Amino acid sequence: MYFGVLSIDAVIQHIKRLRDREVDRMIWTKSFVPQKELKVDRTSWDAIALHKNEEMMRSLNEFKEEFPENHHVRQRLLGIIEASQVDPVASTAFRLTAMKNYEKKNYRRSLESRLRNLGFPVSMINGSPNKFIGDWYSNCRKGVIDDTSESIFSASDKFVGKSSIVTLSLDSSLSDKRALEKAKLLDRLPDIQLSESWNPEFIKQVKYQNPNLIAQLNRLHLLRNPDVAKEIEKRKWIARHNNRYGFDVWRFDTELLRLKALSAIDILDFIERYDGVELEATDDCVTELIAKAAQYHGVWGKPSKYPIKSIKLLLNNVGFDLEYVSKQRDDEGKDHRKYKITFGDDRTQTCKNDILRSLELKYVRDLEREVKPILIRNNSQSSEVQSELSESSKVICQQLDSSPVKKFKHRHIVSLLYIHNRIMWRRKN
Repeated sequence: MYFGVLSIDAVIQHIKRLRDREVDRMIWTKSFVPQKELKVDRTSWDAIALHKNEEMMRSLNEFKEEFPENHHVRQRLLGIIEASQVDPVASTAFRLTAMKNYEKKNYRRSLESRLRNLGFPVSMINGSPNKFIGDWYSNCRKGVIDDTSESIFSASDKFVGKSSIVTLSLDSSLSDKRALEKAKLLDRLPDIQLSESWNPEFIKQVKYQNPNLIAQLNRLHLLRNPDVAKEIEKRKWIARHNNRYGFDVWRFDTELLRLKALSAIDILDFIERYDGVELEATDDCVTELIAKAAQYHGVWGKPSKYPIKSIKLLLNNVGFDLEYVSKQRDDEGKDHRKYKITFGDDRTQTCKNDILRSLELKYVRDLEREVKPILIRNNSQSSEVQSELSESSKVICQQLDSSPVKKFKHRHIVSLLYIHNRIMWRRKN
């Protein structure tokens, strides 16, 4: 069973591990893997590159006071961003990203096509749902989740404080893997183990039931503390500048733009003002919030056509939700559903508040660390490396421009080209 975690190449490799050609392989996959919607086509590499470039410029422009036009930090960072637009390494990475996005968008169809191209006889099985198998699978899944959560909770603390530098091999023991998972969680949430929420159920909630919960509450904390958010982003830009290799533009990610958008639509004010108030899809406040959010489509995706679902998506960004209250029918026979903003039941609120306290402690410790001085860097070395990149790399990139992403004709060539160019870049610098 494949749920979209593995790439198509990894799935093919996994299937081939069964060497007996006479054995039938029964495969189940998701038809597609959900992705965060953007205003650009995720399967178009040049659209992704343009969107990433816009994000970098908007983030850097937030620091015009700290890094004015003639500041050497700003000049070098702008040079790296501009150079990436003609860098075969960056364009190759964006092509790989587009290919992966296409796979996720057409997961089952992509796997079927690859298997047929490799000579596997593929036949689709269209059976009716089996309640017995469904119940059996649900029970098995619940048992695995409970056992894993319990084993992580009781795992060793030997990797705590070192999770960012520890790397385990595939042959590592299960106890070491569980210990590393525990360490990553404790390093992400300092002193959470001292709270009343720390138990196997907490691990189950943040790892399986709501894996985005920590990120949502982190966004809530930074939204309440905008100075902290800006300082963290500033330090990231300084680190990118200080790195003699520059930074990989295709890996760029920022939370600051999403926070600015959430602040612009006054999401916290909306939550505070309508806390405990029953809301309907047709209320003016709901319509106004959705209209504001529509202006920031590129930050968190396209709003739903259903107003209440759109509000839920916006509230979920900061750990809140909408709870169904009641349904009333008017004289014309129309149903009016009532909802209210909620932070969860008492147990969930306790858990969330403990996470928020841990996040606050984490950022206090992060900001107490000594800020590294700004180094004097220039783009001369980067320019030399760019000029020495092989012409064959550029030719292959040109060939890829004329080849639709969905055909995957140059997948392995692109992967090798990407690795080759990264090695060249590191050596030259």
